[in-house]
Amino acid sequence: METERNEAFKNEKISVERLKIVQDEHTKALAKIKSKNESRIFDLETQLSDKSSKMTEVETINRNREEDDFKKNSEYDKLNALMEQKVEMIEKEMSDYKIKFTAKDADFKEVNKELNRTRKEL
Repeated sequence: METERNEAFKNEKISVERLKIVQDEHTKALAKIKSKNESRIFDLETQLSDKSSKMTEVETINRNREEDDFKKNSEYDKLNALMEQKVEMIEKEMSDYKIKFTAKDADFKEVNKELNRTRKEL
């Protein structure tokens, strides 16, 4: 009975030692996994930060391009309006010159008729 008790006590000590060893290995494994996960999380956070900054940069470039395009379109519209005004002014001048030319042509024809009449009289 004493032997059984000693044997049981010995087995219990061995089991406790094995349990401690397994618990230490488990703690080490958890620490290693935690370290890897923390490293991976840091890498992912760094990548996320880089992607976010690149996205902000691209958005800024896109916004600037849109503003430049709007300015160019606005300038184009202004130039187009000025050209249309100039065309209208030229058309008005041409119309005025046509009226003057028609009047002068009528005067010339009148003078020509009178000249022909005076020639015939002579």
